Amino acid sequence: MDSQQQITAYLTKYALAGGILEVHGVVQGNYLNAKGYVVLFGKQDYCLTREDAIRRVGEMRDKRIASLKKQIAKLEKLNVNRVKAVADV
Repeated sequence: MDSQQQITAYLTKYALAGGILEVHGVVQGNYLNAKGYVVLFGKQDYCLTREDAIRRVGEMRDKRIASLKKQIAKLEKLNVNRVKAVADV
């Protein structure tokens, strides 16, 4: 791909907070320089097709749900009746 060729890409970096963003920019090495953004996006942060972006965000969502379920299970096991003594300082 020509390093100065304008492309349409789909940002997935912030998709769990605000959805997939369609942007226009230039690929520079492994990074996307997207117009309207000050930062460069790495290859893991964007997709070149809408279908790939949707698939990636689905995977991100599933991983986040699994992580939250694990956190919830840990909190449910927490014994809130136990009080620990702290050594005098």
